[in-house]
Amino acid sequence: MALEKVDNTIGLWRDPAWTFGMPGVYAIVTGISKYPHLKNGGAVAPNTFDLGQLVSSATTAADFFAWLRRGFLRKDLPVVWCYLLLSPGEDELPLLDPAIGTHYATPDNATLQRAMQMWAGNVPAGAKARDSRTLFFFSGHGVQSNAVPLILPSDYLDPAFGAPMFENCVSVDELRAWAETHPATEHIALIDACRNEFSPLASKGATAKTVLPRNAPGHSGPRSTVALYSTLPTAQSYQVPGERQTFFGRAVMERLAGAARDESLAVQFLELFSYVRPRIHELIRLAGGSPAQQTAQQRLYGDDDFVVTEFLPPPAVEPAGDDSGVGPEDGNGTGLESMQPTKPAAVRRRISLSERVGSDRSTRLTAAEAASESLFDAARVDTPIRLSDLALPGEAYRRFGHEYASEIWRKGGVTLYTADAQPADPDRLKIRAVERDALSSLVRVDFLLAPGDEALFLALDDPDSVQRQRLVMPLPRDPHSDVPYRLTLTILKSDNEAQPRIQKADLRLGPGTGTGSPYYDYLWDLTQQSEFGSLLEAARRADPAMLMDAIHHKLQAPVAATMGFLLLASVGQLHRGRDWARNLMNWFPRADGAVLWAESVRAALARGSTNPFGIADPRDEMVKALRLLLIRGLPSSTAAFDLAQVLVRQLQRDELTETQRQTLNAVSVRLKNAYAASMPGGQFLTLAATPRPASLGGSGPLSIRELLRLFA
Repeated sequence: MALEKVDNTIGLWRDPAWTFGMPGVYAIVTGISKYPHLKNGGAVAPNTFDLGQLVSSATTAADFFAWLRRGFLRKDLPVVWCYLLLSPGEDELPLLDPAIGTHYATPDNATLQRAMQMWAGNVPAGAKARDSRTLFFFSGHGVQSNAVPLILPSDYLDPAFGAPMFENCVSVDELRAWAETHPATEHIALIDACRNEFSPLASKGATAKTVLPRNAPGHSGPRSTVALYSTLPTAQSYQVPGERQTFFGRAVMERLAGAARDESLAVQFLELFSYVRPRIHELIRLAGGSPAQQTAQQRLYGDDDFVVTEFLPPPAVEPAGDDSGVGPEDGNGTGLESMQPTKPAAVRRRISLSERVGSDRSTRLTAAEAASESLFDAARVDTPIRLSDLALPGEAYRRFGHEYASEIWRKGGVTLYTADAQPADPDRLKIRAVERDALSSLVRVDFLLAPGDEALFLALDDPDSVQRQRLVMPLPRDPHSDVPYRLTLTILKSDNEAQPRIQKADLRLGPGTGTGSPYYDYLWDLTQQSEFGSLLEAARRADPAMLMDAIHHKLQAPVAATMGFLLLASVGQLHRGRDWARNLMNWFPRADGAVLWAESVRAALARGSTNPFGIADPRDEMVKALRLLLIRGLPSSTAAFDLAQVLVRQLQRDELTETQRQTLNAVSVRLKNAYAASMPGGQFLTLAATPRPASLGGSGPLSIRELLRLFA
């Protein structure tokens, strides 16, 4: 049955037959356009930090709620409970669905926290959890504090508290951790909010106050936990006056209502993402902006076969003259609610992943990729140069332009270190090309790292040039061939600074031209496809045999193989590599392979195997693999680091021996300490000197040695 108002609780909607413990979908939908204490609000705070009013977040959330009531379809999974919270602007009030009326709560901090706690507390946690799903939708203001995305309630910066209570917000990381340890079979979050860094929080290493309860141990985790973000870390999310929905909201609603529909009669999560990301780019372009301004991001943990919604089949085609009484499909193409289910003429087969995506898109530059490239068109220098030679007169300035971009290179502030904090030969790094925009606010550096067995670390160490004082990033190496890297620096003013400084460093593998290895060109093509085209297509084309050949062929390209397997893991398809992650773990002294092997075992267990890969005690095998992080150091890649946190969190809720629990607790502490110093963005982990994590003690910015100790 459709959701109905609960009269004694404003904002709460339930199935009329709902009782506590009833299985189904449990949702919380929030949309905030009106922020009274931000710029142009009715009770503006003394300092709004340039945060203002929004124009379509409330109507976007209201439209999503209306779809949830009338359009959502999933066999044996009805929506039974939903809390609706809206803060509409004056122009949005007439646009709200009359069926909603005024039955929505105001999403101030206290009410939003209470709603989230009611939501979490009512989701079945016993036997009925396996027949339940949670759904979290938010549209409104968001910020980023270090690596943590945060969403802001409607009364943010309320001056009644006196000094600003920056922590009065909600951590998306807390939401994610709660979902990954709750026994409901599926969890989905749709976050339509900016993620640009908020210095008042980031500068003191603060984050949101805790909202959600801790889940009880002793149960299996969810089958799948997925999240779709409207934009990337440190980037903005856009909406324009006069439009009913945000760019993200419109793209999501189009796909859920049947856009790009195929005969499978279902929308899988990765298909939703593959539609939403390019559609946002198209909508921004039509509005006169650059597609590079907003790029959606997905996160999937668990089974890739996550169906967001389904559609009723079209009526069977009957022979002429047959009076079956079956009417036409809905005009909007969804075939929902107004049409009763009818038996199809034939059982529809499931469309395979490879059939759902075209094979010809991998070589096409999309509008977003072209727009991204155009940001660096102002200047390019292709003359290769060793890192140490940038100290020669004019060489740094010729490549990097303005002094605030070039001085750190000229003065030797960009250096290489070994894991034990010893300076490494700077000429192991050879710069191939430098591109930048006219103001040197975006600088892209392509370089090669010479072969070697142990990883090196790249440090940007100059307080005059780096907003966080110093940054350190790992550079894993291949034993017999160069590894190509691409470093992108964002150089802007912060607050009242007199001169721009490096605010963000994004490190990833670069194009493989010149390495002598075909595997990096192959991986570069997959990466470009996944970031600017279709993630599904990139995953389909990621050939595990090719990735393993990168190892077998004279141990040439284990870094490429690792990143390729992480691409498969990001879309829940690591099983296609069978047990080859074990070879990565055993043949190379790196933590990333150990994490991939632990995830391979977990994924096999989740698919129903009782002794995956012939392992008698899979849980102990996972703990032993993760124990290697205490010996080998942290994973180099952000994807493996993120995966390690999830695996540890889930294993800690299982029944463990005391030795296993102590091991996981030690790994957890190491991960948490590094996470507290990390910055978002890039394929490789970036740690910053400020703010100093409270867990490390001491005072002042972290030194190079302290930052490297977090990695080691």
